[in-house]
Amino acid sequence: MTLRNTPVIVPPDMSARRSSTAKKNAARFRALLGARRRDRRFVVLSASVQDIAIALLAFGGGLVLLAYAADPHVRTIAALPPDALRPAVKFFSWLGEGILVYVLCVVLIVFSVVRDLSDHGTRARVHDFTRAAAALYVFAAVVVAGLAAALLKFIIGRARPSLIEEAGPYAFDIFGPSAKWASFPSGHTTTIMSCAAALALLLPRWRVPILIAGVVFSCSRVFIGAHYPTDVLGGIALGALVSWLFARALAQRRVVFRFDDEGRVKPLHYLGQAFTLAPKTARKTAR
Repeated sequence: MTLRNTPVIVPPDMSARRSSTAKKNAARFRALLGARRRDRRFVVLSASVQDIAIALLAFGGGLVLLAYAADPHVRTIAALPPDALRPAVKFFSWLGEGILVYVLCVVLIVFSVVRDLSDHGTRARVHDFTRAAAALYVFAAVVVAGLAAALLKFIIGRARPSLIEEAGPYAFDIFGPSAKWASFPSGHTTTIMSCAAALALLLPRWRVPILIAGVVFSCSRVFIGAHYPTDVLGGIALGALVSWLFARALAQRRVVFRFDDEGRVKPLHYLGQAFTLAPKTARKTAR
């Protein structure tokens, strides 16, 4: 028995639908970004040349003191954590690879781009845009900080602790191509601290514990014998600086961040809702 005139059900092309949704969301995001008026009250780097010079001298002095006080004893410091804490130390050090940060940021960005917002109001779309922009901010800050650390490693060419017996703690090979001469600043620490500083700026209520966790995770590089304490301090400063400068640049465009009346960087008022609102809640709020 044959069936005639039976309608054939063709499944929808989900890939084409997602592609169309992504294009529409990208257009909406560009429109929202273009509608932002630049805040010209403050510049990205508001410090004077004198203030910058003083800060560099103070930081350099701190590095010198730490170098003479702690760097020669790097192996003693590395032996401080008990064996029971070694797995945690290695895990904290692994976080400096940045893989987890990259994956989470990309997933959040892709989710925001392909999510269907056709039945959402303007407020919900702004929430989605801000969430994606915040994830992109963290991703960009970590990547740029890591690239800056890699460049400085190549230029400075400091010997790693593994060469302390043959070269000492203060040996340098400027523009040295070997990874054994790429100790300052710590790249893992730069990644960890750029992420921690970015999250601390995004979530000011959790700023102190986030920064403490970032410093603790950064110290793991010394405890596994991969870096000197001064390498870690340099990575902390570099990572935090890059995230802070990125935040100020975004605050000028009123994207993710804003300036208060004194020129300090603050997250946008609805940023927390952008991360916590579920689609249905966001839809009701928008209406």
